[in-house]
Amino acid sequence: YYFKELKIRETLGDINKIAECCIHIGELYRATVNYSFAMEYSNKALIEFKKADNKGGIAWAHNRLAAIFYEMVQKDQSYIESTYYHVNFSLKLSRRLNKDQLIVSNLNILGSLNSFLKKYQYALSSLNEGLAIAERNKFEDEIPLIYLNIANTFYAVLEYRKAIDYALKGYTDSKKLGILQFIDMSTLILFRSYEKLEDYRQAFEYLKIYEENRSGMFVRDRDSQLLTLGIKYETEQKERALENEKKVQTLQLLILTSIIMLILLIVWGLYLKNRFTRKKNGELEEKNRLISLQNESLTELNVTKDKFFSIIAHDLKNPFASLLGFSTILLEDYEELSHDEIMDYLKYIFEASENGNRLLQNLLDWSRAKTGTLNYEPAENSIRKIVSEAVDIVQSSAIQKEIAIKTDIRDDVLVGCDRNMICTVMRNLLSNAIKFSNRNGKILVTVTKNEKVVEVAVRDYGIGMSEEIRANLFNINNLISHEGTEQERGTGLGLLLCKEFIEKHNGEIWAVSEINGGSCFHFTLLQYKV
Repeated sequence: YYFKELKIRETLGDINKIAECCIHIGELYRATVNYSFAMEYSNKALIEFKKADNKGGIAWAHNRLAAIFYEMVQKDQSYIESTYYHVNFSLKLSRRLNKDQLIVSNLNILGSLNSFLKKYQYALSSLNEGLAIAERNKFEDEIPLIYLNIANTFYAVLEYRKAIDYALKGYTDSKKLGILQFIDMSTLILFRSYEKLEDYRQAFEYLKIYEENRSGMFVRDRDSQLLTLGIKYETEQKERALENEKKVQTLQLLILTSIIMLILLIVWGLYLKNRFTRKKNGELEEKNRLISLQNESLTELNVTKDKFFSIIAHDLKNPFASLLGFSTILLEDYEELSHDEIMDYLKYIFEASENGNRLLQNLLDWSRAKTGTLNYEPAENSIRKIVSEAVDIVQSSAIQKEIAIKTDIRDDVLVGCDRNMICTVMRNLLSNAIKFSNRNGKILVTVTKNEKVVEVAVRDYGIGMSEEIRANLFNINNLISHEGTEQERGTGLGLLLCKEFIEKHNGEIWAVSEINGGSCFHFTLLQYKV
């Protein structure tokens, strides 16, 4: 019956009912001592209950597995751990779900197992708790077995009077319910207990009842054997049906495989037909892509080369022209010049030398960066010290325009950077700020940090710039030099160098500006990680 129901439930896809059928089939196999099939169907029930997320069903399946393993423990104690696992899992889940009948069943199994293992105190604790719950809920089918398990435990610890008390209760309830197996168990405990107390008259009375009950047990065993034969027959029938189904599936699979192979052959033929064309097209596309990349690279190199020669031909000529002009005046008219005039010319020579040196250094660094020959040596550095060093270098230029350079670095921060590169960046940004600041102006350098990066900002309050100029500050194709507030000249190369160096450090650089409102250049560096 259950196999037929299971087949129907599987067709309908009713997961919970499939699991319940598997539980009942597993119980039938357990009753006929066919533990391998009992475990197979109980485990299948557990899987189905898990699919349905049925917590009560999961507790029930673990309880039945615990019962199967407990019976197997009687012959093979290697199953003790499995019994403990399933009964404790089911008991814990049953308590959480307030499933009293399952709680009683689990406590009965746990008590019986502990009694078998001679852990009598634990056994009595579990059995008494289970008995209290069963009596409170009037679980009449559970109570007789608990009485008998308690009686067995008291018999084992030689408390024969208590064993008799509980065995009599179990005997009375078993007779009322007509459970021959429990009558058999209770009369056997009573016979043995009275025999130990040397009350042979009572022992003989219960021995007679035990023997009379055995004849009924024989009939029950015969029925059980018939049930076993029926189950075996149905199992064989099911296995034959499965075998036939497998043969049909195998034939279907062969047909499907043949169709798939035919389709694959057709597809393969089409693939071979078009493969050559695709390959040639791919090669052509790759060649075009490489040519395009090479053209872009050559264009960039030409622009860089043109800008480089433009700077050498035009911008580098100016400092040397100033040096030659002023030094010639000093040589030819030295005797006729006043002391103040001589000092003025020396100052011009110094400024021209300084500008020329700075331009040469930037050209050298830029060319090295472009050719990949510039040494990049990142290390742990204090950003406060780098800023201070850069300020010291440009301080003389700031003093000449009466510009105050202030710093706001509240917390010293360690950054991972190439000290020379970042000092060059700071020097160029400060020089630009001086160049475009009005006399008696102010420049502010600030350092802020977050979790990962340090942000440095160089802020001036000078003439600022338009959005068009700001957008092309770091673009070599649109590089235009602008005079400072006192006609200072430059090349724009310093900002390109700053961009190269900051990107080398995986940082970012940008500018914010408004006309007559000043400019603020920002760049970021990664904090140093110890």
